[in-house]
Amino acid sequence: MICPMNPRTKIRVREILFPSTDYGHPGLDDEEQYDKIEENYDLSSDLLELIEREDVLRAERYLFQLRIKSTKTARILLKDAEWLLEYLDQNKTPRYRLNLQKLFLSKSLKKNINISKEIKYAGKPCNTKERLKIAAHYLFVLTTLEQVNIIWNIPDRLELNDSLIEHYYFARQINSNAREIKNKYRKGNSVLDYLTAKEIF
Repeated sequence: MICPMNPRTKIRVREILFPSTDYGHPGLDDEEQYDKIEENYDLSSDLLELIEREDVLRAERYLFQLRIKSTKTARILLKDAEWLLEYLDQNKTPRYRLNLQKLFLSKSLKKNINISKEIKYAGKPCNTKERLKIAAHYLFVLTTLEQVNIIWNIPDRLELNDSLIEHYYFARQINSNAREIKNKYRKGNSVLDYLTAKEIF
């Protein structure tokens, strides 16, 4: 359930759903504006279905002891973590053998294993399945929210080690209001009617 918006959040939601507008006077015509909102809503809804509130809260709890120091993007780190998890599963490799096996791996594969040095949990390298799963979970939530921000052109930038819960709530708020726009438009209401509706803005 989305909490009632404070005035500042209302303005931010309005600016994102109706960019380059003067509070109720869209730059696009009604049909174009709603088509764009509907398209973005469908794309972002698919992404937000991948992460529940509990997933985000779990990522927040992990963040207390998770430290990422890397020049790579979150998406690349996630791929590295997933690769290394699959490698450990297939080879049943104990963590103490990872460094030894690096001597015999190709340069590209060594880069994947380096994630164990770039991410630490509770002060320890992520060189076990348990710690890698924790890192992968946080990175998955982060990259999913990054994609939602791109769809809606939300200016807030997500960085490694960032708290995610406020970003998640704001993304859900955007989607909640976009859904209401879709419902009102189908009933024949105009953009201006929506923008002036007191129960929403």
